[in-house]
Amino acid sequence: TGFTTVTILVNNSAPQHVIGTVNGFSQMAASFTSMIAPSLCGTLFSWSLKNSLSFPLDYHFVFEFLSVASLSLGVIALLLPESSGRRYVEGEEERRKEGV
Repeated sequence: TGFTTVTILVNNSAPQHVIGTVNGFSQMAASFTSMIAPSLCGTLFSWSLKNSLSFPLDYHFVFEFLSVASLSLGVIALLLPESSGRRYVEGEEERRKEGV
């Protein structure tokens, strides 16, 4: 559901004539994070198992890391302007300033 939400927001934020380029870049970024995330989390998990540290840094560490990342992204999503939910229309901002 998160990927779908981001795709809709990206599509809403781009003018029609560049929507293909924006979608391509969005897919590239999603593929890159899908490539990096397992390596990063696997490394963090093995580090937390290898070091015998107490609670915040024990084997729960990778789950705590992902929880903080998810909560941070949730807060950022709440801070998005209301206009991000509407489709981008070229010239809309100028018409709104002119009072049309």
